Amino acid sequence: METILKCTTTLRQTSIYFNKFNLNDFNLKYIQALRKLSSCKIYIACFSEECSNVALWGYYANNHTGVCLKFKDFIKDNGNLYLKLKNPINNEIRDYKLNKVIYKPNDKEVNFFTNIGVLPMGILTNNWYYDENHNSSEYFLQMRGDKGILDEWRKKYWDNIDNCICYKLSDWKNEKECRISLVDTFHRFKDENSRVFNYDFNDLEAIIFGMRTPIKERMKIINIIRKKCKENNRDSFDFYEMKYDDVNFEFKPHKLYINIK
Repeated sequence: METILKCTTTLRQTSIYFNKFNLNDFNLKYIQALRKLSSCKIYIACFSEECSNVALWGYYANNHTGVCLKFKDFIKDNGNLYLKLKNPINNEIRDYKLNKVIYKPNDKEVNFFTNIGVLPMGILTNNWYYDENHNSSEYFLQMRGDKGILDEWRKKYWDNIDNCICYKLSDWKNEKECRISLVDTFHRFKDENSRVFNYDFNDLEAIIFGMRTPIKERMKIINIIRKKCKENNRDSFDFYEMKYDDVNFEFKPHKLYINIK
């Protein structure tokens, strides 16, 4: 705190600074900088548990002209869902967990000094965990202690990241969203192509056309699926079209009987 006060005093004495910013700007930018130090880039793929929400089709599927990909459910430990994906960097194939979004404000507190996990140890020791007399912070001991203490710190660190990823305001609850997250701790995914993960075609259960998907686009997709089915020795694939049921006042998928052979 003393360092911050010294910095603030210096800024007060600098007229050039106040021509461009005020003290509130400094406080905001300082907090934003702390947030960057306590987190890393996170890339997210979004899914939904259902396809019959008309608002989702209007918003995410370009006013019902897009399509929906339906994947098979993979239920593993404690009812969690997973999707098998291939990492383009090392070609590793593994199951990625789909985390269900929690629709309420994330009011959990995060201690900044126990969540600077993105910085190298040298910077942490020189700038954050030692004072001018080389006295170490109690928080540093959690990261340099025995294996049990270190493992506990790591678990809390990754739990905090998961908490940040899986919260949205209740206004979005009708989306019933699930997320696969890619935490870029070591800056391996800066290039866009490194984030293009491939799924197994056999895990794709169906394709659902929007009620305004153009015929030309539908035929392109059907021909691609025919080719993929042949390559994967697959003799069946389901297609659906979203329709509004005037009798029951429901918006739901209707099966299309398309020969893929």
